[in-house]
Amino acid sequence: MAYLWNQVASAFFISICILNIILHSAHGEQSFRTQPHDSEVIHGQTVILPCEVNNAVGMVQWTQDKFALGTERDLPGYPRYSIIGSQDLGEYNLMISNAQLMDDGVWECQVTPTEYTIGLRSEAAKLTVFVPPDEPTIDGEPNVEVTATQPVNLTCTANNGKPAAKISWYTDGELITGNIHTVTTQHEDGKRENVVSTLEITPTVGDQGKTYECQATNEALVSVAPKKTRGSLEVLYAPEVSMTVEPNREMKEGGSVNFKCQAEGNPNTITWKWFEDMEELPDSSQDHFTLKNIDKSKHGKKISCEATNSVGSSKQSFLLNVEYGPFFTGNPQHAAVDVGEDATLQCNVEGNPPPTIIWMRKGSNKIRGSASKMTITNVRESDFGVYTCAATVIGFDEISTDVFLMKNGPPIIQSEDEQFAMSGSEALIECAAQSVPKPSEIKWFKDGSPIDFTNTARYSLIEKDTPTLRKSIVKIEGVSSEDFGEFNCTVSNGYGEDMRLIALVEKEGVPLIYLLAGVLGGIVFIAVIVGIIYCVIRRKRGLPKDDDDASVAGKIDGVVYKPATYGDKVEPWRSDADKSYFRYSDEYAELNYASTNKEGPQKNYGYGMDSNRGNDYRDYRDYHDAGFSEPNGKSLNRYDSGYGPDYLPNGNHVNNPNPNPNNEFPLATRDFSAPQNTYSSMDKRPPPRSPIQEDVSTLMRLSTNV
Repeated sequence: MAYLWNQVASAFFISICILNIILHSAHGEQSFRTQPHDSEVIHGQTVILPCEVNNAVGMVQWTQDKFALGTERDLPGYPRYSIIGSQDLGEYNLMISNAQLMDDGVWECQVTPTEYTIGLRSEAAKLTVFVPPDEPTIDGEPNVEVTATQPVNLTCTANNGKPAAKISWYTDGELITGNIHTVTTQHEDGKRENVVSTLEITPTVGDQGKTYECQATNEALVSVAPKKTRGSLEVLYAPEVSMTVEPNREMKEGGSVNFKCQAEGNPNTITWKWFEDMEELPDSSQDHFTLKNIDKSKHGKKISCEATNSVGSSKQSFLLNVEYGPFFTGNPQHAAVDVGEDATLQCNVEGNPPPTIIWMRKGSNKIRGSASKMTITNVRESDFGVYTCAATVIGFDEISTDVFLMKNGPPIIQSEDEQFAMSGSEALIECAAQSVPKPSEIKWFKDGSPIDFTNTARYSLIEKDTPTLRKSIVKIEGVSSEDFGEFNCTVSNGYGEDMRLIALVEKEGVPLIYLLAGVLGGIVFIAVIVGIIYCVIRRKRGLPKDDDDASVAGKIDGVVYKPATYGDKVEPWRSDADKSYFRYSDEYAELNYASTNKEGPQKNYGYGMDSNRGNDYRDYRDYHDAGFSEPNGKSLNRYDSGYGPDYLPNGNHVNNPNPNPNNEFPLATRDFSAPQNTYSSMDKRPPPRSPIQEDVSTLMRLSTNV
């Protein structure tokens, strides 16, 4: 029985296998009729991946990146996915709606194996989902701040594109092809890409408001316009300055100059500074500035205004051209020569415009030269004297100075034989020597022995040069009895030597009682004068108002008093010649400086000084043009090249000024042993009186006669 059952089971199993083989042979072997292939889809659109199977026996399914989605045709859990087509016809196409980036990957169509058939796997199909980039942006948009003349990069960014965005630059509708640099980086999802494009430009002020456009596109945007953005340039620049000047020419010394500056910049918030050359001027924070009372020191100065904003600063400058009159720079260069040598006289003059210079001999109108230097060749005796250097600038007063051509000779000492000092005080022993040329050596002796100034503590030597001589002064501190005595001053130059014995004499002090008496007397004198003036003023106020000039005349006790009458000839140089109390009668209208013709030897001291120092005066017209010589032919014109005309040798050395050769005063000898009075020595007329002196005089005369 068991055996029979085994036989029946074996037969049934064999039948099933045979039936299976028969069925398989009837349908054929399962295979792919259509396989999926690489495809591309734009984000959000629909894509169908094909898959058709012949004689499908197994289960058909789709995988993405080897992950199976299931065998049911509606693919539960994946609402955007579905298998479409006729199953009877073996169509298992995968439709993906609203494609997303997550759909991007490798897809396969698979058929599961059966007992009698093998499984199927299609070729891998790459599905690429194109994703458009984000809207591009330009850094700083819509108004991109840039600085004029400084290179800058305009940056446009287009992120999250798949594939990477292609960026283009445009300005005023024209494509820009140069100076562009692009950098692409991978997004963190590994699929999308970010793009940064930079455009290098160097803006100018004229680019203000200029628009630059950035366009971004990729395969996702082939059928639509590129994405774009724009940015306008906000060009920042330092102020551009312009200056106006009034007046802009003919700036004369003593005038004023007005400066006005204007500036344009971005931003337009501007601060101002003004400079003279490199030095900032105080109180100059406005856009205008006035330079008042300009002088020649401002000539050639550069006045600048500086405008500043947040970007930077800029300047505008003006070079001052100040017109000013001539002036001498330094002392004139006199000359001292021997007869037969060449001599050069020089006066240095500045002015703007450059001065015109002429040289003339003093007292002559003949022009001798027209440059700052005048050279006289082979000097003759008649060439020695005073020359005038005159300089003129149009629109200004002429200036002139005297320059001396002097004859070399031995020195002459002009100091007093006796000089005084008080015991215990300081003594100054002066030896003044007129010398052309200047002394080469001055020696001092005391009681026949040379003075050692180095090793004598109380003794020191001071030397001073004045325009016409050299002073050597022995200074003694704390004079004692042994210091009084005889000093020897010896002066030498290349032409000779002179010596003078100078006695230092003790001077007694003035007693205190005399000083007090002098002070008291002065106070009393001042009080008397004040009282007289007061009385005169009160008397004048009491006179009738209708009194005229004749009212000064009075008749007291039969004596008629009349004011002085004056002629028409008055000194033309007197600005107050119209005032009666300064006028002189006709008999004094012409000054006379005729010589007194005193007898005695005449010595030439280099400036027409008589060694006898008499009170002689000679009319300046008596000297002819050649050499300032006396009628006897003796020269009066020895001067030193470094000396000027302001020293007159006399008993008090340099206390009495020498007459200026420009003035019409005589070049003659003069007595310096007695006090000088210009009016008494040159003109016998009384000096002019002031109104108060006239009133006092009138009062005194009236009171005397009363």
